[in-house]
Formats: sequence, C-alpha cells, structure tokens
Amino acid sequence: MIIEEKELTQLKVKIHDISKNYPLVDLIYIYIILISYKFIHYSMSLVPKYIKNLSPYVPGRRIEDVKSFSDTSNIIKLSSNENPLGPSNKSIIEARKVIKNAHRYPDSSGYNLRKLLAGKYSINIDNVILGNGSEGIMSTIIRTFLHGDDQLISSEDSFIGFRVLANASGYLVHWVKTDNYYYDLCSIAKKINKKTKIIYLANPDNPTGTYFTKSVFDDFIKKVPRKSIGYIR
Repeated sequence: MIIEEKELTQLKVKIHDISKNYPLVDLIYIYIILISYKFIHYSMSLVPKYIKNLSPYVPGRRIEDVKSFSDTSNIIKLSSNENPLGPSNKSIIEARKVIKNAHRYPDSSGYNLRKLLAGKYSINIDNVILGNGSEGIMSTIIRTFLHGDDQLISSEDSFIGFRVLANASGYLVHWVKTDNYYYDLCSIAKKINKKTKIIYLANPDNPTGTYFTKSVFDDFIKKVPRKSIGYIR
C-alpha cells in the first residue's frame, strides 16, 4: 500500500486532534483503524489493473468515412474480414424466409445446425458448440475453464481478438515471438508448464496469413498435456 505525503499529513492531523481527548492505548487503536481504512480504500479499486491496461481496439475505416475525404469512388475495404462482393443470393433468400419470425427469440443453442454438423462429422451433438464468430467461442472457453493460477500461451503478433480476451481475463499470458511472422511452435511448447490451461493457435494466422502444416502440428500436440486446451482458429 502506498499513501501519498498529503494523505499521511492528513492522518497525522486527525490523530493529533483525537489525542487531546484519548489516552495512548486508545490512540494506537484509532491509528490502526485509520490505516486499515486507507488500505481498504486502495485495495477495493473499482476497475482491476489488467482492465485499466487494456488498449481499445481500433477498427479499419468505413468506406463512408474514406469517401468523405477522398475523391476515389471505387473503394474496396480489405480489413475486418468483410466480403467486398456482398452476400450471396442464396443467403438473401434464406434470410427473407426467417424475417417474418424476427419478433421471436431465435434458438440460442442452434440445435438444427449443431445436429447437421454432428451428423456430418459423426460426433455427439453435445460436442458441438456454436458462437458469434471465433471470439464468442474463445470467450466461452476462457470463462469456463480458467481458474486459480491457470495460464495461457499464444503468439504475440497473432489475432488481436484473442489478445484482448486473454489480457482481459486477468490470468497470466505467455506471449511468444513469431519466427519471421510464422508461429514458433517449438518455442510455444517450451513455455508449457504445469499451470498451462489454454494454448491459442491461429492457422492460417490473422493478420499475417502464414500457416503451419499438419505434420508440424502433430509433432507439437504430442508435447501438450491432456489437461491443457489447444484452441485452433
């Protein structure tokens, strides 16, 4: 606990005023109470330090914004993983079919889609989860499995979405440097310890586009303990 000089002076003034009416024993007791109050005040911070240290995500400019200061009319946005060609006609037709039920809550579990995926890959439907993009699934994994002194590992220059979620979790994250913009799986494996719970890999990587092969991954996964979760995006 750090108490600034100004606050320490204020404490001394309070103690001096109180000491006029109380004996020494009571004065010591009051001093302890005042110091304890300051300790509680500092330890009960409204926002955790790991949240304060987060940097806000800066998205790419919208096409409308670029047009406001540019004479170029043919603008193609390559950031944010958006499709410059627009939605397919098939998706538009399907969207029109369900729009009449937009006043009802949708099936949040995605049962029909999960059933189709489970049948396609011959697995139990309970082993299929859906998310609003990979970040939704990553958030669920982090909130579900991390506890105590668990730790995470990933590449420091990989997908910013995972970086934000990992840093916001408050758990220790080991960020491993890339090797010429490629995932360095050997260095990541060396960071694995008894506290490692989640290992995040993006393949191909976002935003570099680099990737590792199946054989390289097979060698890596042999070094991952069964209690650790390897998440591949």
